[in-house]
Amino acid sequence: MASLNCPHCRHHLLEPIRSEEGIEIDACVHCGGLWFDQNELDKIVRSYDPNYPREGPIVENLGQSVGESQKRCPHCKESLVTHLF
Repeated sequence: MASLNCPHCRHHLLEPIRSEEGIEIDACVHCGGLWFDQNELDKIVRSYDPNYPREGPIVENLGQSVGESQKRCPHCKESLVTHLF
């Protein structure tokens, strides 16, 4: 897999880390940010809370979308969406 730049720092690379359950996510050691690829957030949350009360992808329950941010997806470089919690 190619190295990914942190969407927040832009010039620091994300480094893969593995949870105790074997789920790999990417982290920025500079700012502490985490990048979850598709379905990784669901796997992490449900591994720590198997009784998580909501059905479907967790990303759909992040809160109201307030539009595009200036941060870019490290894979496709499209604008990321900001949510209010």
